[in-house]
Amino acid sequence: MSAQIAACEGRCVDLTTKISSRLQSSDRRADSHRMMEISPMVCQSNHVLPHTLDSPQGPTFNAIGTSGVVTMVAGSNFIIEGDYNVVQEGARELQDGLNEVQNGMKGIEDGLKGIKDDQKSLCFLRSQYLTSSSLMPHWYLEEKIEKWMAAPDASLNYKAARDKHQRGTGSWLVGGPDFKRWKHDSDSILWLRGGRELFIKGGFFHAHFRHLSWMRKDNFVVCFIYTISEHRFIRCHSSSAIEDVRKSYKGKPSVGYAYFFFDGTSAQSKLATHESLVRSCIMQFSDRFDGIPSALVELYEDEDNGRSQPALSSLEDTLLRILKFFGAAYIVIDALDECDDRPRLLRWIDSVTSQTSEFLHLMVTSRPEPDIKDRLRSLCNLREVDLADRRDSNDICHYIDASLSGISAWTESQKELVRIALVNGADGVFRWVALMIHQLLSDQCLSTSELKIRLKSLPKGLDEAYTKIIQQSTRRADVIRLLQWIIFGKQDFTAQELAEVVAINFAVGDDTLPFFDPDRRYGSPDSVLRACSGLVIEVQVHIKIAHFSVKEFLLSRVIQLGPTRSIRCNESISHQAIAKTCLAYLLQFSELDSITNQNIKSFPLAFYAAKHCVFHVESICSEDLDTTLEQMAQQLASPIISCALINWSRLEYGDGYFRRPTLKSQIELWDVTTALYDTIIIPLTRLGDHLIKNGKRGIALDVRSEPGSLAIAQLLLEKGADANATGGEYGTALQAASYRGNLEIALLLLEKGADINATGGQYSTALQVALCQGNLEVARLLLEKGADVNAAGGKYDTALQVALCQGYLEIAKLLLEKGADVNAAGGKYGTALQVALSQGHLEITKLLLEKGADTNATRGEYGTALQAASCRGRLEILRLLLEKGADVNTAEGEFGTAFQVASYLGNLEIARLLLEKGADVNAAGEECGIALQVASCQGHFEIAKLLLEKGADIEATGGRDGTALQAASCRGHLEIVRLLLEKGADVNATGGEFGTAFQAASYWGNLELALLLLEKGADVNAAGGEYGPALQAASRCGYLKIFHLLLDNGADVNLIGGEYGTALQAAAYVEQFEIVKLLLEKGAEVNARGGKCGSALQAARDTWLGREAEAIVLLLEEHGALEMESDVESDNT
Repeated sequence: MSAQIAACEGRCVDLTTKISSRLQSSDRRADSHRMMEISPMVCQSNHVLPHTLDSPQGPTFNAIGTSGVVTMVAGSNFIIEGDYNVVQEGARELQDGLNEVQNGMKGIEDGLKGIKDDQKSLCFLRSQYLTSSSLMPHWYLEEKIEKWMAAPDASLNYKAARDKHQRGTGSWLVGGPDFKRWKHDSDSILWLRGGRELFIKGGFFHAHFRHLSWMRKDNFVVCFIYTISEHRFIRCHSSSAIEDVRKSYKGKPSVGYAYFFFDGTSAQSKLATHESLVRSCIMQFSDRFDGIPSALVELYEDEDNGRSQPALSSLEDTLLRILKFFGAAYIVIDALDECDDRPRLLRWIDSVTSQTSEFLHLMVTSRPEPDIKDRLRSLCNLREVDLADRRDSNDICHYIDASLSGISAWTESQKELVRIALVNGADGVFRWVALMIHQLLSDQCLSTSELKIRLKSLPKGLDEAYTKIIQQSTRRADVIRLLQWIIFGKQDFTAQELAEVVAINFAVGDDTLPFFDPDRRYGSPDSVLRACSGLVIEVQVHIKIAHFSVKEFLLSRVIQLGPTRSIRCNESISHQAIAKTCLAYLLQFSELDSITNQNIKSFPLAFYAAKHCVFHVESICSEDLDTTLEQMAQQLASPIISCALINWSRLEYGDGYFRRPTLKSQIELWDVTTALYDTIIIPLTRLGDHLIKNGKRGIALDVRSEPGSLAIAQLLLEKGADANATGGEYGTALQAASYRGNLEIALLLLEKGADINATGGQYSTALQVALCQGNLEVARLLLEKGADVNAAGGKYDTALQVALCQGYLEIAKLLLEKGADVNAAGGKYGTALQVALSQGHLEITKLLLEKGADTNATRGEYGTALQAASCRGRLEILRLLLEKGADVNTAEGEFGTAFQVASYLGNLEIARLLLEKGADVNAAGEECGIALQVASCQGHFEIAKLLLEKGADIEATGGRDGTALQAASCRGHLEIVRLLLEKGADVNATGGEFGTAFQAASYWGNLELALLLLEKGADVNAAGGEYGPALQAASRCGYLKIFHLLLDNGADVNLIGGEYGTALQAAAYVEQFEIVKLLLEKGAEVNARGGKCGSALQAARDTWLGREAEAIVLLLEEHGALEMESDVESDNT
């Protein structure tokens, strides 16, 4: 039966069985639409099949493949495959079934006809609800965005690290001067560097978080720690230290925190990517907002309301926008060296520190790898602490004592022997201590004399320890193979899955290929842990390597020396072993019914082998390819046992439910496009040639960066693949090769006539693609071959802007030598000069100015070069621009002028310099107003004071917050509010989002600020703003203290205004039961009209949440709430 008819039949049966119970539901309209879609299909098939089956010519049969399968083409919609007689008989049975379905549908359609008209309004509202984020309730949109972001859980690894922390360790560091300066100085970067096992994760960070309650209380604070864990988002308040920070800032508008430990123990781990880091930070930090950050909502909407995923650069921009709402940010990145996208992460660190220098405190821990040293030491204000030199010698003793305290197998005297031996041999390496204790317990020394002998032979260092473990193993090949799977697999594996790995028999002769041998399975899956004792651990249900150093040892040259010299292991060889295992596993399913619903659980590795075999083959370097792989692949595609390939297709593309295998219902997946994808990318030329020759859909050129793809590309081009064909994310094959950094394929494509300047795809040109991805060799090749350096398009518009944004200064110089237009405008940043300034590249800035860069060009995110320099905060660059004629008062971009940017960031030195050069203190920007409003909003007291001294208009209105007093009140900056009031600010000035400063204080629940404003004469009943009078704002947000303060000071409970009309309606809408009750007691008019809901009764019914709505409705009715005509009409719609 064809997939189309099966789907049609299923949908019809589903509707037939469910329609009677859904006639009264709100989904009736949707069911009607679905039925209307299905009906023509059924009618058409019911018309076509009889004519096809009974026609003189009979059905049209077309042979496919070599296994006797036939395809019957019935009309234009249906294709049925299988044995001739079975197909014909099945088709006639289908005819009878369709007759019954059509008869049943007629009755269903009659029942649906009466629903269509009276459901129009509901259908419209439902469609708007599902497609417009602006109409979604807060909690629903948050859930949608959370699922879309798929951020890793940042709590699990941190909890595990805290569990490992031993009391007393790390105190030397958190009490030291470097750490204290990092805490108190802005634009401060601290790098803790050490060897690969100097400390167990958690010891330092737990101590660190116990000391975070000191942070400034006059600013909003965001505290970051980065931790990678599982692929989901959970709000974390478990750490007692982070909880202390939260309590310290209770009552402040926002306190954000997130944490992230890099974990590179798995090559394909989602826990080791820079993108996961950014996603996790965005989601955890967003949780600290009163609502969803507008930057995140905009990102979601820009990606078609979550239908597509954002680029990493867009995620980085969103995080930066969210960060800038806060006055201080503490960022701690643990194990930076374990990130698998280190270059991109280091560039991001450079970028984020340059744009947040006034409030950023960055701390990283890592080993002193060359690229990390070079990048971090280029940052300003870096302090380094060498953990090897500075660690407390007592730390290792604390750890050893704690580890031995829980062991009952040894007497106290034996523990002392072990303690002395471990202290003398540890050399500060915690991992070695843990491994030795594990090994000593495993050796089961029964007497003190045996223990003494064993202690004398302890290995020196981790490499020797790992070598000894593998050398003494009786299952050395199994251990290595299991480690290869754990480290280089595409997922985490259970013990049951790994037990299948050792069932592949590799000990075969030249004439026999590796094969699945069930007798080789371990008796118990737990035997995997015993076989790899000391090297792996079980985390929940998954087996992982015990420490990152295990992976490093396996891939190091040490393993190729001494007793383990017979072991040759690297990443490519590991992928080769995994690929052979996958192929051997799949080849066992040689019969069509080899794998069924009944036995699928007996093959726990089947789905993984089908899904990821191709990936592992692609990852093998050409020099590691051997004939065994080719022979196994050819055997897989052989017509004699073609069912293995069909079963692979069913495993990979099926839904896990194997329907009617005798009809080969999945055979349509095995056309040339799918088969070419599944097998031609396997670097086996002869198999690819076989598939191309027998294909029916033409030839596709799929350029990949994996080793072995050059031969594939050559083959495809020889067979007629178009080197300039476009499509997909990257545009052309040359752009794809440039994206993946495949220099050889790029050169081949150019030799075969690929258009070097073709535009298309996400990145516009091949040159821009190469630069965006950091593939500099490909970029140099393209430049040598004549790529147009001024071709425009894409996110950054020109190659020069791309190079500068990514920090490739040498490439930028080369582009300028090749004639790049220094003033080409477009893209995110506007001009090359603005890009260079935003990244803080003084040398290239000078070069661009020498080349004639226009200092007053207005385009891009920053508006002008001077504004970009102000964002960066570098005085020497700013002076250079001013010397070159930059206009200090040009107003462009979000903030208006460079002076407003400096006021926003709180950079006092730059603000003074710009004032000296004639900056207009009262120049206004569209969104933020004048500089005084900006400084007041951000809480920069010294800037605000300077501006007032220089004649800033204290009553200037404009921007989103109104006056400077309102801006300071919106963010809770009490000291600035006092300053403005002392300087004569009008306490009752209206404007902006909230109306007056007092309304803003009421909305945010800031009791201290509200009291101050009342003392200065604030009008408690002032109207205006989006949220109405102060009482309505407080009622909406549920602030009882503010609520009582307002009533005590004469607030009118029936004052009308704002979004909800009255305070009673606002409280009813957001389900503030206690406030509703108090308002009624104070004489609130229960039937007052106004606002978006019309009445309090309707407001309670309209609430999205519904937790206390019913109780509020009953309370309102008890107080005389009446149904009004518009309420009834609203309910009926």
